[in-house]
Amino acid sequence: MASAKEFMNSYVALERVLKEKGKSVADFENILKEKEAGKLKICRVMRNFMVHEDSAFLQPSDKQVEFVNNLTYKLSDGEKPAFKAMMPLSKALTLESTIGDALTLCKKKSPLSSEKIVVFDKKGNVAGVFDSRTLVSAILTGKTVGIKSSTLLKNIEINLDKNVSKICKLTPVSEIKDVSLVTDGEKILGYIS
Repeated sequence: MASAKEFMNSYVALERVLKEKGKSVADFENILKEKEAGKLKICRVMRNFMVHEDSAFLQPSDKQVEFVNNLTYKLSDGEKPAFKAMMPLSKALTLESTIGDALTLCKKKSPLSSEKIVVFDKKGNVAGVFDSRTLVSAILTGKTVGIKSSTLLKNIEINLDKNVSKICKLTPVSEIKDVSLVTDGEKILGYIS
């Protein structure tokens, strides 16, 4: 079952896209085919009840969240959503990653830029964020003695910024201003920098 917050995040994303097109969700229902209009009406009524009455009374399903997300994506004029452009959590650096792993990732992004890279702990929580210049500077200035490409990130002296914003996986890439965690409800899927 989807969480109420996940459902609401998806619904708000749909409302935002429709508002940009000068429509409300109710207006949009009227132009959908009967089956889809019925599904959207149920989602709209659920949203209204959850906001104005009791959010704990109704439990949205994964299918409802997926339905709303699919409508949002179709309406967003093909603009790439965050989840299509993110670095997936499965490929992100962890504190157990090596300096060599970090340098390889920095090279792929752009060695001369100041790309931000998110580092996660074993549990998938944010350990911090650094930029490629900070990493290279830490290595070159000898802040860490005896550094090798096999040295683990957790063993280098580098300040990690822990302030990272979270965005819904459907947020258009054009709206992302800084390094952000891409989320599906409370679940972190990856990050964009």
